[in-house]
Amino acid sequence: HHGLNTVMIEATLSGVPLLATNLASAKTTVPCHAFGRTFGLGMVDELAAQVEYLHDHPEERKAIGRHVRERSLRLFTSQGMAGRYEAVLYDAYLNPMPMVPITGKVVCRHTYPAMCYREPN
Repeated sequence: HHGLNTVMIEATLSGVPLLATNLASAKTTVPCHAFGRTFGLGMVDELAAQVEYLHDHPEERKAIGRHVRERSLRLFTSQGMAGRYEAVLYDAYLNPMPMVPITGKVVCRHTYPAMCYREPN
């Protein structure tokens, strides 16, 4: 899966509707059509259809742009982000996870973004 990256945050703060793959992490970024559109990984025709849809519906595109900007201004303030990072780090300090050796075959998918993971043993 891919996480929320800087480009997505910059786009939403600029009022640009998101087009994202429909992987699990995108469901939090684009939970419904009010925040953008999704397409299947590697599905160029689906991506093209979503771009065409937004092109052909300018009022909806503008409304989505407003929604994503308002949401980003609420979620990604410096103070809010710092507080969330602090909470994660504090929790990791108080509740350390046991060290587990990383094993298994490395598998890389040659897609964008590139994705590598270890298969479970």
